Amino acid sequence: MKKLVLSFIILFFLISCSEMEVDKEVKHEELSLEEKIQELMVQNDNHYVTIIDYDIKGDYIFVVFQSLNVRMLSAAILKHTQSGLEWVLGENIQSQTTILADKGSPVVTIIRPEKSMKEIKVFDEPAKQVTYFDEAIEGVSLEVSYWIAFSDKVPNHEGDIEIIKE
Repeated sequence: MKKLVLSFIILFFLISCSEMEVDKEVKHEELSLEEKIQELMVQNDNHYVTIIDYDIKGDYIFVVFQSLNVRMLSAAILKHTQSGLEWVLGENIQSQTTILADKGSPVVTIIRPEKSMKEIKVFDEPAKQVTYFDEAIEGVSLEVSYWIAFSDKVPNHEGDIEIIKE
């Protein structure tokens, strides 16, 4: 009788432990793409105020966010693999033109002009303008604007990026 009771107790613990593992896996699969991106960024010590924009190009996700520690724009490249999202690289956007790419990924060009522009083209393709309003101080909003383009090669000649002023 003791063996029977002991067997049921062991069986009960095995079943409940395996259900807990299944619940954790199901919860991770139920996360939205943005939640998975947020989780991966924190795991890679990229603490952010907000994710401003992200673009999916093939297996790659390009994320533009505002860093928490220095409140500046930063960008990251993530890769979607069979095992989930993987961190590829991240960088602060400090110059007027930032170009990021990894082996096999599309090239992202981020342009932060000093003045308002009508349009920006990279390799004769229009870039996407993104505008974000940062409330750094209560009641005061700062406009953060940039242009982003994707290509299969690095723009390194003067004519590769065309800036059309208003």
